[in-house]
Amino acid sequence: MISTWHARLQPSLGCVALVLVVMVLTMAGISAAAISSVTIDPPDPAEDDSVTIEVTGWFPDGCWSLSGFECGGPSAGQMSFDVYAADAWVSGVDCTMEVIPYAYACAYDPLPAGHYVVTVTEHHDSLRDPLPDVVVIEFDVAAVTPVGEMTWGGIRALYR
Repeated sequence: MISTWHARLQPSLGCVALVLVVMVLTMAGISAAAISSVTIDPPDPAEDDSVTIEVTGWFPDGCWSLSGFECGGPSAGQMSFDVYAADAWVSGVDCTMEVIPYAYACAYDPLPAGHYVVTVTEHHDSLRDPLPDVVVIEFDVAAVTPVGEMTWGGIRALYR
């Protein structure tokens, strides 16, 4: 009875390998940065609204440092938002255990009515996490109806 119970607790080779890989990656400090959110303010803009795009994110340890951001566009309905960061990690050196948050915003004058695509790219100068993190969002800018801008006197003049 005990040997049967013991046999059920023996992990498979694949399970052991997975645990070892997770342990090695954790001990080496391998972890990824992340774009947490991309917001459009106002959420449903009209063509007479100024638009602000805010990007928030974080880096997993104190080896990361932010080196800036750039706002691009709008051009033909395309907008870009680039965040730049460098990772000072070297093998055998521990990084401080802290999360490095960021929040950047780009403000745009009122945009023409239409459909817009925003591509947010987090550029990494890093040996641990060299690939960029990319998020794409879309939003629409509504046309303002001329009736909303007319006065009562202007409406009466139409029917005289």
